[in-house]
Amino acid sequence: MLTKYKRNMISSFNLFAIIFVCRLLVAFTASTGFIVGEYTPDIVISAIIGLVIVFLISIPCVYVAKNKNMFENKWISTLYAFYFIYVGSISVSKFSYFASTELDPNAKIIFFSAMIIIACTYTATLGIESISRFASFVFIIVLLGAVSIGLLSSSSFSVLNLFPFTKNPIKTILINSLIITADTNEIILFLALSPKVNGKTKKPLYCGITLSIISIIIMILVTIASLGDAATLSAYPIFAMAQISTFEFFERLDSVYMAFWIFAAFLKTSVYLYSSATLLKRGKHKNKCLISGILMFIFSFIMINFNLFAKIQKAALIIPFFVFALIIPLLQIIFNKKSKGEKLLESF
Repeated sequence: MLTKYKRNMISSFNLFAIIFVCRLLVAFTASTGFIVGEYTPDIVISAIIGLVIVFLISIPCVYVAKNKNMFENKWISTLYAFYFIYVGSISVSKFSYFASTELDPNAKIIFFSAMIIIACTYTATLGIESISRFASFVFIIVLLGAVSIGLLSSSSFSVLNLFPFTKNPIKTILINSLIITADTNEIILFLALSPKVNGKTKKPLYCGITLSIISIIIMILVTIASLGDAATLSAYPIFAMAQISTFEFFERLDSVYMAFWIFAAFLKTSVYLYSSATLLKRGKHKNKCLISGILMFIFSFIMINFNLFAKIQKAALIIPFFVFALIIPLLQIIFNKKSKGEKLLESF
């Protein structure tokens, strides 16, 4: 049965595409300095553990999204709006570092941040429908890009590079699993986007996260098998693998992949800005998008200018994630149950 079209709403597939692209972008721009220990195959174990933790943590978010709109409370809504600005600025800073390092080392990092935020602020003002149509396009090219990287680098692939499979200690593997979990902000993004979905929301969420992490696992294994010990020495291992991916008639495919990843960064930042603007209660949508964009640029400027991105502690990402993805939704469920119980007693 066809789903009836509704204005300012998106389809279930659009939600899936947004979640998949936003999560996969983390792997594209992840540097070896952001993980603990060496860039070795046991990161796959961390990713699998992280996926399990994400599924468990997502339960309160899915329940709240289905049974209660906690963003009716303006304080909670505003708090989440600032969270999206915060994580969005980190995402922009990470991509700006990546772009300046790989594209033009002499370019100002803040220049990349400004260009991304200005373009994405305008896109956010166009509404969720425009963003979702772009998401469908980006999903296809990013998926094709990820598959082609693996296939075209197969000439350098050696299974021997995957052994020994575990080099990092158990503590390091567990810490990396927490980092991977905290990088899955899409379950928090789900809270803001689910009311805009005209159709199922639970299945697209889990399919998007699962497929993205499986894609990340495959890319990590192919990268290590292709680069060997050089994967640990490279600042951006997956991009380094993209640089060795060649085609018979076109040997510089890394520039094509970079274009794909720019599209992905553009989509992710636009979604964060749109979500932040919708959660701010007062003002016109365009004005709220502008405010969110200005705040995101200020945060990015502070992180880049004072080198906070390089110094930022992993706890500054992990702790806020668990607060917004688990603790606040759980408190909403508990207090909602309590208020229902009190009303039931009062009825007697």
